[in-house]
Amino acid sequence: MTKRRFPQWEEVFQNALAELDLKKLPGRVADAETAIVRRMEQLVRLPNEHVERRAIMEALDALYGLKRDKLSFPDWRCKAHA
Repeated sequence: MTKRRFPQWEEVFQNALAELDLKKLPGRVADAETAIVRRMEQLVRLPNEHVERRAIMEALDALYGLKRDKLSFPDWRCKAHA
């Protein structure tokens, strides 16, 4: 068994990244986002957790990419062309 650096959310995040079934992927992404948000709420009271905060931001970016690329979510980071 691999020891995780961030056990509160890292496993469910990895499960989302590894999911190949597009029918299961939305649930996996939602589970990962929920776990990450819960951990972010805890980190508010732990000001010196910079490494984990950076890892969370990278994980959220990866989940956004999954949603955009695999689940056809809109690319809200692009500027709208007038």
